[in-house]
Amino acid sequence: MNLLVIQLFCSDFRYVLTKQYRKMKFAPNEHVLRVALLVFSICFGVLSICLIALGIVYIDELGWPRRYIGLDFLELPTLIIILGGLSLVLAVVGCICAKSFNKPFYVFFGTTLCIVLCLELAIGIIAFKNSGESRRNQTQTLIEAQYRNSSFQDYFHTIEEHFHCCGVTGEEKKCLKTVPAMITLPGCASTINDKLDNASYRIGYSAVFLLFLQALEIGCVFSICFLMSMHS
Repeated sequence: MNLLVIQLFCSDFRYVLTKQYRKMKFAPNEHVLRVALLVFSICFGVLSICLIALGIVYIDELGWPRRYIGLDFLELPTLIIILGGLSLVLAVVGCICAKSFNKPFYVFFGTTLCIVLCLELAIGIIAFKNSGESRRNQTQTLIEAQYRNSSFQDYFHTIEEHFHCCGVTGEEKKCLKTVPAMITLPGCASTINDKLDNASYRIGYSAVFLLFLQALEIGCVFSICFLMSMHS
């Protein structure tokens, strides 16, 4: 009888110790994850404002050589502004979510982040697809065709004025009238290609960086969901 009582007492004692150990083990981890989620949300708020500014800048920059680029590349600044707006909203929701204990709210927030992650991936693919030698050759071919077409001469002169370039390669005799003879300007093909490569790399790397941070935030959100399930 005494042996049975001792065994029951020991089993209850082990149960209490295990329960306390789980509380000690998981509570600090959940607190750290909530703090991390709050930090990620604040970072996303700052980055989203930068993305909106970047999109506004490149709407004007890509508007000038719009005849020499694909429609998908031309729409990149608009997609960046949309992504920045969504990220700003999600940053505010993330700050609220960091203090919430509603599990369905976390699941909905994490699912929304995954959808926005797909948008970031699409922007990165479009940006990097429109960089490199293939796109440069295509752009130069379009510039050469327009340079030879007399109906586009007025538009081409505005391109020369805006980008401070001359002709296609810079070796043509026909150039801006206001340029002194001793000044040599680069060709419009290389100038525009450099501008487009700069835009594609900036937008692409920005999308990849945001994608990496958002993947970590998604991990934090679903980790908190898992810990909440363990506590319930």
